[in-house]
Amino acid sequence: MKKMLLNPIQRKFWMDYLLKFPSAEYNDPNYTFIVRGDLSITDLKKAYQLITLEYFPMHSTVQVEDGKPYFCLDEDENKFPFIFFGEEEDTSDAAIKELITKYVYQPFDLQREYPCRFYVIQRGKDYFLFHMFHHLVMDGQTLQIFFHRLSVIYNELIRGEYRFVDQTGMMETFNASFEREYLRTKEENTNYWKNYLQDIPSFLSVPRFSFENSEKENKENISYAFDLGHDLYEKAKYFCKEQATTHFRLYANVWALTLSKVLNVNRLLLDHTLSMRSKNQEELLGVFINNLPLKYDFQDENCTFYDIVQFSNINRKEEKLHQY
Repeated sequence: MKKMLLNPIQRKFWMDYLLKFPSAEYNDPNYTFIVRGDLSITDLKKAYQLITLEYFPMHSTVQVEDGKPYFCLDEDENKFPFIFFGEEEDTSDAAIKELITKYVYQPFDLQREYPCRFYVIQRGKDYFLFHMFHHLVMDGQTLQIFFHRLSVIYNELIRGEYRFVDQTGMMETFNASFEREYLRTKEENTNYWKNYLQDIPSFLSVPRFSFENSEKENKENISYAFDLGHDLYEKAKYFCKEQATTHFRLYANVWALTLSKVLNVNRLLLDHTLSMRSKNQEELLGVFINNLPLKYDFQDENCTFYDIVQFSNINRKEEKLHQY
């Protein structure tokens, strides 16, 4: 049986899948396109079939051997997840949206089904192409490659010029290189975070609000609206631009300083979101995001707020080098 070991990132997704199954948490958001005019359903269906055969993880289930997860190719080439719906011409857009939404949150059973599904909804001369992937095989970069290749295959089929391109060698080369790099940096990153966290207390006692036993008191409503106001917001905006930082980081610094005073601690960590997108990926929402702790040390009495901002900016750059 043709098989391929999941790479280190895929193995993390696989472990999370095992812990949360059944869950649609790692269903990549649906990608739906509307095509108007002439569309060959026969050739489109064939294109979906061929692209899953070229990229065989999409034509595989995940099986565990000797404790390791593998993509295991299904030998039945005619089996692939294509579903066609023929709708009446007067079917409303709302009804089409409802039909699509119905399938968005269906979990993948990766040990029994492929990690992708393709739907085509025809309404007269309108065709809705609806795609679902498990994050195990799809991300923002891979998605662009997938749709480009799908378009190429479809047009080659129309012209009768299709040539099969086996992606296995490319994937194996990439995975081997990625595995080597991952193992090389794993020890370095582990040591970095051990040193980073060693002086930070693992637990802080947080003061709690106390309420009188009164029916008039809403005990759950202990959140407060926060508004800088126009003038202060404009000053904060200018400060962020001047210091090459963000509003989020500015507020995080203020929050850290406040907590240190309220809790009477010199060192603490705040969890923060780190965007790992490059400039050409800025429009890919929801991808390349990591959560990392940011350390604050307020032992130096001469430390100014400006120093705190500078520290968090420098620290952020260092974290990017050890983000895994």
